Amino acid sequence: MTERVLYADGLLSVTAGAAPGYPVVTLAGEVDCTNSPTLARVLREAGRVGGRLVIDLTRLSFIDVSGARVLFGLVREGSATVSEVPAQMRRLLAMLHLTI
Repeated sequence: MTERVLYADGLLSVTAGAAPGYPVVTLAGEVDCTNSPTLARVLREAGRVGGRLVIDLTRLSFIDVSGARVLFGLVREGSATVSEVPAQMRRLLAMLHLTI
């Protein structure tokens, strides 16, 4: 799968690829209040490509509440699914009584 960079800052990179039938976006690094608004915009734009967006969190090392809200919002509205949720994010979601 070839990937292209959708966004990168000092903390986070967002790359896009495609699996058969659906767009895949991979998050690598850290999501916090400084980049979560931009992440929300980037993910919404990536989701417009077609099909339900799959967000791969394999390389995500940190996420705060603002980032979790971005992801949970997309999942709740049905425009995205999340794969490979790291243990630290599962703990955060459990504390917030959220499931994705």
